[in-house]
Amino acid sequence: TKFTDFVNPTVPYMYHCHLLHHEDEGMMGEFLVLDPATIGINEKSELEKQVLIYPNPTTNKLIIQIKKNENGIATIFNTLGEKVFSTSINTSSVDIDFSDFPKGIYFVQIKLGTQVVTKKILKL
Repeated sequence: TKFTDFVNPTVPYMYHCHLLHHEDEGMMGEFLVLDPATIGINEKSELEKQVLIYPNPTTNKLIIQIKKNENGIATIFNTLGEKVFSTSINTSSVDIDFSDFPKGIYFVQIKLGTQVVTKKILKL
């Protein structure tokens, strides 16, 4: 259902059934109707659409593919925010040997010019 004419972040939209025994059994409710332009739904940036990191989860090898051929830097951080790896990007595909990395969650940050994208990966 679309609520195009009732958007209010503080006054709830209420609904109910007109049969009393239904109201007693919980056939009433309320919810807030929020404007989707103000609730922070993130669209993917152009850079996010162009960066592909796989396989995820990984065990031995991580591949970073970038659709546009632009110089940049790929940096890998652990969950403590410590930089554990960094490499230059000057081609559309970079292979990273991930076999010596301990198991866990990592964040791959790709910087191309002024654009930055970060993706989470899992090492098994």
